[in-house]
Amino acid sequence: MLVRLTRKGEAVRDMLKELFDRHLGSLEAVGNVGGADMDGLNVIQKRLERFWIDQVRFRL
Repeated sequence: MLVRLTRKGEAVRDMLKELFDRHLGSLEAVGNVGGADMDGLNVIQKRLERFWIDQVRFRL
């Protein structure tokens, strides 16, 4: 099944992409945090989430 955005949905997606790109630009310029740092952070967050889910699920 293929799902497509409406024109309004595409407009919202484009606005959010611009917002995230601006924020990343500010993070790079001001906070010295780049795209690679964000990718690494996402990996760590997924691992932490998996850890805590296992803690709750298996009562470790």
